[in-house]
Amino acid sequence: MKIDAVSVNAKILVGYVYTHQERYREAELLFVDAARSNPIIIWLWTNWGEMLELQGKKDQAIVRYREALARPVQDSQYNAARNDAYVQLTRLLIERKDLDGTESLYKARIAEFGPGSCYSNDYAKFKLYVRGDAAGAIALARGALEQDCDDAPSRKILGLASYVQWAQGTDPASADALNQARIFLPTSARAIYLLADNERTTANCRATAPRRRQARHRCGLHGYTRRDASGDEPRSRCYPCAATGGCGLFEAAFPRFNCHRLREADG
Repeated sequence: MKIDAVSVNAKILVGYVYTHQERYREAELLFVDAARSNPIIIWLWTNWGEMLELQGKKDQAIVRYREALARPVQDSQYNAARNDAYVQLTRLLIERKDLDGTESLYKARIAEFGPGSCYSNDYAKFKLYVRGDAAGAIALARGALEQDCDDAPSRKILGLASYVQWAQGTDPASADALNQARIFLPTSARAIYLLADNERTTANCRATAPRRRQARHRCGLHGYTRRDASGDEPRSRCYPCAATGGCGLFEAAFPRFNCHRLREADG
């Protein structure tokens, strides 16, 4: 491939191509050459970081991604490069279980692109799934609604986080949370699986077993009653029957949804 000796963009692009051809030494020479330019284009650092990561040099890749974010914000045509650096660096920090570092990146990206940006959903998921902060997840997900992007993921997070709020609460406000949950994530097999798919969403209902037993009697689940071996007390399980055989939380959340029928349908 012929390279314009003057064009920094061309060197970065060809270096990217070489990277994906596993011609790492040639790619690095081009990146080093491009780094002498002024101003430096942010894509240089994100592409350089990717090249290092593909070689298993994750510590060095983290340095390059951080360099991309440390550079002054250029015009909007380079927003994609900065976002890519955020995404790749966040992923590497999650792998290392550096949760505080990860959250600081989410906060920085929201500060840069705006609280109602299409990037809010990733932080909302982190708040719910990792931190267990349902209220924080709801606030972030609401900010992402009705933006010029797909807000379906935010609606899913709003539904899941509202179910968690309902499970944690005992006052009238918890009923409002359940109503909101049903709006954003209606009763369905998909909702059951999503709630069972993460430790945080199931752990919250484990803490509310007495309340779930009361809800079980109120809901009735079409009169279905399952008793334990002694025959004295209906079983109360946190996990949905589709996954583990119990109903628990979901009998109150979905009073007209026979989860045992779902289990039978699934074989």
